[in-house]
Amino acid sequence: MIVEIKKDRERGVIEYLEKTKEVKVSFPDKEIEKKIKKYLTSKKEYWRATDAKLIGFEEIIKMYPYENEDSFKGALLELFGRFGIWVDWDTKR
Repeated sequence: MIVEIKKDRERGVIEYLEKTKEVKVSFPDKEIEKKIKKYLTSKKEYWRATDAKLIGFEEIIKMYPYENEDSFKGALLELFGRFGIWVDWDTKR
């Protein structure tokens, strides 16, 4: 999966290879590029409901965003709140 990203007037690309679990980030501002790469390759905590009908039945799971495509997409959604990075989903390929 490849998506374009942008912040202010700068544009870049994030590439995720699910088979090899590889994450590539290309962005003109190298400090931001490093932050994005670190964020997308660091272990995160997620809440998962164990029973959809009962409130309070959740568990915390820890995983890397690159473990599967759905987790990776979730991490991409958080980029704006963390770094002000827009993900252009229309460019997803």
